[in-house]
This record gives sequence, structure tokens and C-alpha cells, in this order.
Amino acid sequence: RLPNSVQVGMSNRYPGGAPGGVLATGKMQEPIFFAERPELLISLLVSERLGANEALLMGGARQFGASIGVGLDVRAVKGGASKVQREVAESQDVMQVDAIDFRKPEAPPQWSRQAIDRELLKLYAGHSAAMMREPAECRKAVDATGNWCCDAFGGDKQL
Repeated sequence: RLPNSVQVGMSNRYPGGAPGGVLATGKMQEPIFFAERPELLISLLVSERLGANEALLMGGARQFGASIGVGLDVRAVKGGASKVQREVAESQDVMQVDAIDFRKPEAPPQWSRQAIDRELLKLYAGHSAAMMREPAECRKAVDATGNWCCDAFGGDKQL
């Protein structure tokens, strides 16, 4: 995880993962972020389901927990976040955008223009928010992301 970066999580339309997500059995990237950084949980109260052209950008959440793995292999790290992890987390923003669930029959083909344009619009919305923040020293240009819901939503890691 990079300092002064935007950590991008692609999940579904609800902050913290699926309905229930972090508060239920969520073990993917977004619920893990929320579990390690409990101050992100406030977004569950103040943010509605994301619209087609919306992204959620959150900053300033401190990291208390740490984990390794994802999905069924996720495990908490004894002792929680290290001093370095806590310092890095304070300099990061967390962006959540929803990804298309390609496992669903109504989803457009992943390599179609419609699907690619939709995913790019979501990322544009989030990155615009990160790059247009005021004052200018709050802007984040570095981006760090995982595999964009490839594990959970059947996406192609190459795309």
C-alpha cells in the first residue's frame, strides 16, 4: 500500500461491500479495508447506493487492524497495524466504485464497448474527485488497485 495514494476498491454499489458486506461475512478488498479502518464505517450511514456515474472518496481514516490474504484465506495479523502501516493509511484516500458483476446473465459482455465505457466512467468520477480536491496539497495522483472484482464478480484480470 502506497503512501499519498488513492486505494481503489471495486465492489458493488454499497459502501463496505455487498449489503451486509463488512458487517456480515465480507472478506474481499472493501470489507477488509473497512474492518482495518473502522472510521470508514461512517460512510455506511451517510452514503447511499452509488449511481451509474458516482464514486465514493474517503480520506483520513486511521488504520488499526492488519490482515493477510483475501476471501476465504483472509487472516488478521496479531497485534494489528504496524506504526508504518498506520502512518501510510493516514496519507491515503480510499475510493470505492462499483464494478459490473459479469456472473449475472443481464451483464453486458466484459470486452464490449458498453462495459468498458461504464467502468471507465466510474473511475473517471473517482479520480476527478481525487485530483480536484482543495487545497491542492490534498490531491492524490498515485493510484493503487487490486484486480477490480475479478475474484468476486468474474472479471478478466487482463482487462
